[in-house]
Amino acid sequence: MAQPDSPTLVPAPEPEEQAVWRFLDAVWNVPVGLGLCNTDLQFVRVNEALARFDNLAILAHYDADVLARLPSEFSEGLRRANQGEPHDVEFETNERTVRA
Repeated sequence: MAQPDSPTLVPAPEPEEQAVWRFLDAVWNVPVGLGLCNTDLQFVRVNEALARFDNLAILAHYDADVLARLPSEFSEGLRRANQGEPHDVEFETNERTVRA
């Protein structure tokens, strides 16, 4: 009798990575917009406050073209930060001042 294929094992996250995720879980529900992007500038996590601020559903933040739908100052700030260039961004949108 043939044995079923064994599941592919995914390596356990390193302790430092686990600590970071625990920290994010602890602060994620604050009334401040938080989003986490990967190195391809795709959101991998967005909290409710950021979704309300952007007037986009949380799931819409995971679309490939989300940066095109966000304020250009914010998108450009993310792109510059991803290139290793520290860059503070300040702009107004939805009658609020944003600093990132």
